[in-house]
Parts: sequence; structure tokens; C-alpha cells
Amino acid sequence: PAPAASGSLNVSTLTDLTNALNASVTDITLTAAIFAPAGGINIPRLAGGRTLRCTGAGLITRAIGAPSGHVLRSDGTGGSLTLIGVRVDGGWRTHLNEFSDNESNFFLPGHTFLRLENCVSCYSLRTGFYVADSSVVEVVGCTAFANPRDFLWANQVRDLLVENCLIQHNGDDSLGTHMNSGQGLIPMSIIFRNNTIRD
Repeated sequence: PAPAASGSLNVSTLTDLTNALNASVTDITLTAAIFAPAGGINIPRLAGGRTLRCTGAGLITRAIGAPSGHVLRSDGTGGSLTLIGVRVDGGWRTHLNEFSDNESNFFLPGHTFLRLENCVSCYSLRTGFYVADSSVVEVVGCTAFANPRDFLWANQVRDLLVENCLIQHNGDDSLGTHMNSGQGLIPMSIIFRNNTIRD
């Protein structure tokens, strides 16, 4: 869970969270468990960046009967986003199947800067954290549990740090990143440090 932050807007319902995201609030804390609708919850990108946190009671779960779309996503490209203590349950225990990358728990590609700190992705219908095509990605202290595919899909990320993460019962790549030299991307720094992988 994220520590209390002065100036962060506390929200406890899906409606309040969606309204705050669409109103361009830069720092939001989810304080209760909510269900994500079909298609998921979109985090609009802001030029100056934004932060989304969860307290110990905060949890985002895929709604039963809504097995399509990502649970948490950020449409568009560019921008800065920090997620702290955000926990997502993708509903795999209800929908026992491996779906496509359109049903990842966290779908956050194409950021200029992205930091995932102490976040949890469990029971995804596909990938735990999808962060491809971003410039700088930091994944620190995160947990992935029971994902049928990759813990982290970090294709074409220029600067990547994955540190102090726990990856357990993962069905495909635990730590990896894919580079396509034909696209002209030159990786600057790829660091995997002090991570634990089980099963």
C-alpha cells in the first residue's frame, strides 16, 4: 500500500476515480476496492505527469462478466505516470483461459517516463505489466502472481530498471525485454537487480 500523501485526492468509488482522472487531477489515492468495467479504467495522460496510489484497502478487480479489455490502461503516447501500491486482480480465477494482449492487467505503453512502485498484478488474463515502447521504465518492489504470460512486456524500452520484484507462478517470460534493431532503437540501460522468481 502507498503511504499517505499530502495533497493527494482520496477517492473510494469507480465513479469518483473516473471523474478525478478525467478532471486532470495530478495525484489520486484509491482508498477502497472497486470493480473495473469491460474495457477497463483509462488513465488520461497529462503533459506534467500524474500519480495514482492505492492504500491498503485499495484494489481494482476485473468485474465478473467483463472478460474483455485491459483492467487498467493509459491511452495515447508520451507523458509521465507513477503508480504506487496499485493492485489489480485480472479475474483469471473466474475466466480460466489465456486471452490476448488486449486483456492485460496493466496496459501502459508509450510513456516518456513510467514508474511502477510496489504494485501488484495477479490473475491476469494475459500479461501482468505491459509497458512496451516507452523511453524510461522503472519497476520497483512489484509483485506478479499467477499470470498466464509475461510478468513484464517491455518490448522496445530504451531505459529499463526492474528491481526487488517478486514473480511467482508465471507462464512465460519473467524478466526480459525485446529489441528490434531495425527500428533504430539503441538501449541505454537495462538493469535487472535483486528480483525473486519462483515456479
